[in-house]
Amino acid sequence: MQKYFVHILALFVLVACQSGKELAKLSKNQIITLKPEPLELHGGQVRGKLQIKLPAEIEKKLAGYEAQIIFNSKEFSGEIFQLSSGKTLQIDTTFAFMYLPNKTEYGDIVIQARIKDTKGKIYEPVSFRIGRGVSTTSLLFQQNPEPALYFYPFENKMPINQETLVFFEVNSAELSESEASKIKNIREPVNITGYFSPEGSEAKNYMLAQKRAEAVKKVLNEQKVNSRIQTLTFQEWKKYLQSLLDEDAQKQVEKMGNPSQINALLQETGKTDVFQSMRVARLQPAKQEKLDTIPLKDTTQWLAAWEKEIEKNPSEQLHHQIGTWYAQKFLKDKNEAHFQKAIQHFQTAIRMGARGETFYNYAYLLKEKNNPAQRDSLLKTALEKGCADTLRAQWLNEWQGLQKVQQALSAQDKNYSEALQFFEKSGKSIQSTFNKGLVNLLIYQYDKAAQLFEKIQDFPLALYTRAIVGMRKGNEQEATEWLKKAFEKDKNLKNKAQKDIEFWQLREKEILR
Repeated sequence: MQKYFVHILALFVLVACQSGKELAKLSKNQIITLKPEPLELHGGQVRGKLQIKLPAEIEKKLAGYEAQIIFNSKEFSGEIFQLSSGKTLQIDTTFAFMYLPNKTEYGDIVIQARIKDTKGKIYEPVSFRIGRGVSTTSLLFQQNPEPALYFYPFENKMPINQETLVFFEVNSAELSESEASKIKNIREPVNITGYFSPEGSEAKNYMLAQKRAEAVKKVLNEQKVNSRIQTLTFQEWKKYLQSLLDEDAQKQVEKMGNPSQINALLQETGKTDVFQSMRVARLQPAKQEKLDTIPLKDTTQWLAAWEKEIEKNPSEQLHHQIGTWYAQKFLKDKNEAHFQKAIQHFQTAIRMGARGETFYNYAYLLKEKNNPAQRDSLLKTALEKGCADTLRAQWLNEWQGLQKVQQALSAQDKNYSEALQFFEKSGKSIQSTFNKGLVNLLIYQYDKAAQLFEKIQDFPLALYTRAIVGMRKGNEQEATEWLKKAFEKDKNLKNKAQKDIEFWQLREKEILR
């Protein structure tokens, strides 16, 4: 842990006494208060307030004092920072240091001093324990995987995309206004297929897929557009999933016979970022023969059609499409010429008044380049411009909320309340609900936090943080019950809890043995 601390200077009371014996006696009368207790990590920093009151009878003997603040635990013992001061009996001071968690988060925070009296003699008094450690609960925020590059759906007068995708929230068949707007210009007959991500019960998931298709059909019926729902089969579901995966994952999925097996594989290999893209209804033109001129896999024909159209009718939308095509190409082949072409078209689209989706795609492309400042600037502009696409709009609000979280330096920091506002706009996914609960936990709104965590009990970390709520409210039995549920869902959380100061009082209990 030693390398993770940055030394800073702060003011502390430095005391001197006539003798070591007298010092030891008077030291017992010192009053030292540390707030918060335990200390809390916010925005990568630990900040606190320290108050020390010394007995008035030592005032005439006081000349100077030097001190070290030390963290002691089974795994580590080392200095946090150093202090020095002159003659004083009382001080209220603030301090801060950078901190990244080590193997453990609890231990004794101790102050050790060297005292100089008016005759120049130095004494070393007893050590004082002033704290238990550092809470790092603020590191638990979650972020959904970044959605892929976005192509605009086209009006009929322009080269048409093969399909339209309408996205839904997790475990929901409710069609949002922004997603419904994607299909408002459809006039030709379409086939509709609903899909689902593989978590949860298969029976419920197939019913959910059907309800998603029905929600889209209802809108099309109101527009007097002929549509037909195609019943989702496992093979069709698996085929669509494979189109979202890399070649190795496609081969692994091909051998599997049900969504549950595939879910286990994707969870194990960390490929759950495709789940968002599975919560859709797909709309495909009913008359497939009209699309034979642009085969599904031959996207070079899309590019040729767009480049031909842009010569006659240049627009920010076409520049967006061409830039996105080259960006997608670069992400696969790492050809620098494709990267430069993508940048050129994105910048032209921006000059012509591009929407948020173009700024988003530009930022997505820059993930491959080490330029986080430019990428963050583009993402912020994308949020300000607005995205008609729900998936990216929600992700951008989540991203901005996490930016605010990183800027918050205490539980009272207004950045947390601003983060909560962005998380409210980031949808109803498990991660979004969890993040809202975690903000409320960190600002001491424990009842609100508990309600949000209890909504997502399939998420093990929500059970874990619900146990933290119990501890902070002083209810060890409640905390133990929620920890037990968390460990049943994810046994690795027990190792985390054993080192987490939030559960310091349970460290000798059976639940953590």
